[in-house]
Amino acid sequence: MNSRVTVVIDTTSSYSILAILRDKEVLYTQIVTEPKTLLRQIGLFSLQASAEISRVEGTEAEIVLCIGPSGFSGGRIGVTTGRSLALGWGISVMPFDHLGMISKVIEEEISHDIVIEDAKGGEVHFYDARSHAKISTTVNCDRAKYLIGDLDKVVVVGDLPQGLEDTFSGNVELLDVAALPIEAKLSTFVESIRPLGKVSPQNIQIRYGRDYIAVANFERLR
Repeated sequence: MNSRVTVVIDTTSSYSILAILRDKEVLYTQIVTEPKTLLRQIGLFSLQASAEISRVEGTEAEIVLCIGPSGFSGGRIGVTTGRSLALGWGISVMPFDHLGMISKVIEEEISHDIVIEDAKGGEVHFYDARSHAKISTTVNCDRAKYLIGDLDKVVVVGDLPQGLEDTFSGNVELLDVAALPIEAKLSTFVESIRPLGKVSPQNIQIRYGRDYIAVANFERLR
């Protein structure tokens, strides 16, 4: 049976998660918290992933790629890198949702109904773990207050978003990015999304957190 290298790329948040697995063993993880270093770090990461695939003859490769919700620059860097590697290696891609992944990796340690992350500009990314939603949504703080209601099992990744400081009357778990159990739970997460299947890299699109309209590289994005 051939060995399989899994390359995980998530650059959709204010921090980026890069990882390499061989079969179910996590060989390498990195959380990039300085956006200015992301281009350099992801370039080095791509070289490292390629070297790991070529290290053992007959190794199969797969890419697990986060497609949102995302800001503009970070999402494009990660998705462009993932698509390029997939096209170069001639493989398909397993896409995933950022906060869906966070919810999965913390579920055993932290009981929660929803996961929230600051989207800046008076908005938050919002994931409903109760419904086992496939994707997160991005809503303004007023809408978030309504959706939260009287829930007391709320996990906020990073800092509490401005506009929600006085919202919670129950238990709010502030989870520092450095405390995310990514390495310990990453293999389990990858296996959990495997039944969802893979898609062609040409069909991968970024799911922006906001209604971006931009012109870049002769491409109009909505």
